[in-house]
Parts: sequence; C-alpha cells; structure tokens
Amino acid sequence: MAADPNDLTTVASVQAFLLAGGMAATDDAVIQMAITWASRIFVTETGQTLGTGTAGNVFNSQLSFTEVYDGNGSDTLYLRNRPVASVQSLAIENLTIPLSTGWGSAGYFIDTAGSSLGLRNGTWPGTTSPTGSPLAGSFYFWRGRGNIFITYTAGYASIPTDIQQAVVQMASILYKRRNWLDEKSRSMAGGGGTTSYQAWPWPPEVGRVMLNYKRMAVM
Repeated sequence: MAADPNDLTTVASVQAFLLAGGMAATDDAVIQMAITWASRIFVTETGQTLGTGTAGNVFNSQLSFTEVYDGNGSDTLYLRNRPVASVQSLAIENLTIPLSTGWGSAGYFIDTAGSSLGLRNGTWPGTTSPTGSPLAGSFYFWRGRGNIFITYTAGYASIPTDIQQAVVQMASILYKRRNWLDEKSRSMAGGGGTTSYQAWPWPPEVGRVMLNYKRMAVM
C-alpha cells in the first residue's frame, strides 16, 4: 500500500516504536494502512480538513486557502486553517486591507499563535484611504454576510514532533490489535490468568495532543 498525502508519520517510525517495545514488525503494507487510518483520524478529530488528491493537510504541508467570512464587528478574525504563515490578500467588501508594518501602521497582522488576524489602527499607507467606509474612524471587521474575502497560506513547514508521536502510537495500537479483533479478554493456558485489553480508541496522552491542536469555537 502506498503512502497517503495525509500521512503524519512513516512506516520506519512505527517499526522502530514497535521494536523498542520488544515487537518486531515487517508487515509494511499493514503498518502503512494503519498509519493512513491514524493520520486521517487525527486530522478530522482536531477539526482540520483532509487533503484531497495529492494535497496534504495543514499538519504536514503549507497550503493556500481562499475563503469568505462574515464580518463579526470586532478587530479579530479567527481563520479556519492554522497556523497562518502569510496573507496574500484581505478585503472587507470593496476595500483592500494592507499589511500593518508595525505599531502605528494601519492594517492587518497575524497574531503570535497564527490562528487569527487582527486589525491595527494607525496611519493608512499610500494614497488610498478608507474615507467614506465604516473603517474611516477605526479598524474592525465590520458586520456583514460574506463581506470578508481572504487568500492566505497556512500549515506547518514540518510535522510537529508531538503529532508524529501521537500518530505512531495510534498506528501501533491498531497494528497490534489485528491479532485480537473483537476480543475483550483472553484466558491464558494452564490457568495462568486472564489478559484484558483497553477499549479506548487511543490512549489519554494521544487525546491530550489532539486537544492541543483542536479547533475551538470562539463563544
């Protein structure tokens, strides 16, 4: 089975993890299938979008997005994809918003977490000004339906280490479970006791990593 563009780790990494636990694995095709399953689950569970065709996702690629938003009446706009690496264009209705070059320069800026855009008041650059628009007095994403148009680049230049480790664990668990599908417990030979299995889809530490990258609604 070929690697999927959405994969967040490699067969070699999963094999190394299994080997460290005393379990050698040479089923490359089965491991690859587990990696693709785990990677796609991680992406969707964190509220991000799976890549289609040859495109990856924001955890393993920096991708271009063109989106329309409703103006919220504040100076902050949270974007659907993150972390935001750069903005190619931002318009509120028919007004193009420039990049703020620093304190005192009017325009947009990317917040330090890379999850939202802010608007900064100050001196408007160039000869074009927002005179006659709602921005004439102060900078904000004025309210409207579909009145904000943005093209931007978002995603990680390389897969974060904690995400790689989380997906390695998910894929390893799935690989190991193939030997006891649908079993809840197993009695050992000679009355040696009973082996029980965890019922969770992934361990708590993986859930913690997912939470760190999950898209949250701003209330």
